[in-house]
Amino acid sequence: MNAAQFLIDTSALARLLRGDAEQYGWDQAAAAGLIATCPITELEFFYNARSAADRTQGIEDLRLLFGWVPIDDRLASRS
Repeated sequence: MNAAQFLIDTSALARLLRGDAEQYGWDQAAAAGLIATCPITELEFFYNARSAADRTQGIEDLRLLFGWVPIDDRLASRS
């Protein structure tokens, strides 16, 4: 079971990595493992990665900072 209580979205991730996390206590939540990311957030955040290697490294780094939760395939369907 994942201990994460919050699923971060792309805009929150950008703000958190920019340094706004401490102001609201999100740095502590991240350190406690309460924030997770998912494949959709990774896709959105690394859409403009410079290369496949840069994208892979970014995702690895992101997963060191946050928990990771899978999504059901039905969430990604466009039907």
